[in-house]
Amino acid sequence: MTDRRIVGSIDVRQAGRLILSVPADEGWTLYVDGKKTKIKPFADALIGVHLKEGTHKIELRYTTPGVQIGAAISIAALLLFLFSMWIRYKTRGKHGEKMHQYRRTDVQ
Repeated sequence: MTDRRIVGSIDVRQAGRLILSVPADEGWTLYVDGKKTKIKPFADALIGVHLKEGTHKIELRYTTPGVQIGAAISIAALLLFLFSMWIRYKTRGKHGEKMHQYRRTDVQ
């Protein structure tokens, strides 16, 4: 068991419902015998799952909700920042001076 993963095995003599003393919060993913399985909350509070007779490996994995979209937004923001710095470097030159366009001032 870690802070993001719970693993165990159970020998079920008669098919029934396994209820774990883990809150049925968003972010938990349940695997039974290595296959992703739908969580069936018990009393809208705890994680539950129906198991058939036999020995089963149970695994719960937790991923913080929103962490993937947050990481994607952060990477996109970093890339946008780097792109804007590259544009600024290209338009101002290597030493920070503004590059001026050659303009004819004597034409009326």
